Amino acid sequence: MTDTENQISAPLSPEMRGRYEEDLERTKVHHEKMRQELANGLLEGRSILCVEQFGTKPGWPHYLKALEPERRKLLDEGLAGGPHTIHSEIVAHQFGFTRDEIGYNPDDNRPFVVWRASHGEEPPGRPLTDYAAVLMTGSDRMVTEVWNTADGDEAPWMKNVITLSRNLAKHNIPGLYVCFGHQIYAACWSENETMGPDAEAGRVEGAVDWIRNKEGIKEREFGPVTLYLTEEARQDPILQGLGANYFTIAASHSQHVPESRRPVQARVLAYNQEDSPTPGNPNAQSQMFAYEDGMRWTIQNHPELTGAVLDIVSDIRAEAIIAEKGDEGFRKIKQDIIDFDTSRPREVVMSNFLQIAGKMLRAEPIK
Repeated sequence: MTDTENQISAPLSPEMRGRYEEDLERTKVHHEKMRQELANGLLEGRSILCVEQFGTKPGWPHYLKALEPERRKLLDEGLAGGPHTIHSEIVAHQFGFTRDEIGYNPDDNRPFVVWRASHGEEPPGRPLTDYAAVLMTGSDRMVTEVWNTADGDEAPWMKNVITLSRNLAKHNIPGLYVCFGHQIYAACWSENETMGPDAEAGRVEGAVDWIRNKEGIKEREFGPVTLYLTEEARQDPILQGLGANYFTIAASHSQHVPESRRPVQARVLAYNQEDSPTPGNPNAQSQMFAYEDGMRWTIQNHPELTGAVLDIVSDIRAEAIIAEKGDEGFRKIKQDIIDFDTSRPREVVMSNFLQIAGKMLRAEPIK
């Protein structure tokens, strides 16, 4: 077995088992609440389009086979029928959809349809106005690879995602963009709006950069991170009902949108700070944006990930995390996963986003 397979095949500590069990109960309650909202005709029979951007490198599906049996059982129960093999399936479950409601052809009529952009599939052929809302996942690739990767291998599927994102802005369709989605959507709206290879490369480089520590060395942001709301966020519909001026959320990213490069169309809703209970990287403060049209929100972090999933991802990426943060840093991440619940942003952001999509279909005000 590889070192990673040995890591994820290890048994849970009693404390981590408690985190898995608490996540399981909260996820069940959240899933049923979302299903009830969907059953009440919230989306009026329209589909949600999910742009899948994971799966271009070995990872989650491969390592699930080596998962320790108790962890596998708790994860199966928490994700309704078994660990999902692609990221969009986890997202679908957290939005209240079941496996048989997921379609893998974006032109079919299932309630939750997936465009596997990162697998090279063609963009949806049906009009974007047929969808109630659009979700964009994270990725195991980097936005700065779009036009100029280290190995010379371009990623044309990312160009398709940028084209779709820009087209979405022409329609009144709400969008929620997570992690890589947060970055690539910002890349659409940086100062250089012209087209052509040179301009496109400049636009992406102008919006996204690597996260670095105080010494200027690349260092990912990983684990539970506490974010604080701006004054504007307290009035924004995506965060209504949060009941606090901060929340703790799962983070797993190596690149970000620096505040100095934030598109002028984007307003900051949440940021991290160095003296928080779970501090993020002080050089990557701006973490959640609302765009000026009031219909699109982007977040650098992962509201869809439970502590259990984050724990498994930490083991899959343990070697890289330890190389950057050391053994003590890795142990702290594990302890933070146990100590800090990341379910609240999932419960608030995802429920509010569905409500916003439903209101827009009925031409109701969303504030």
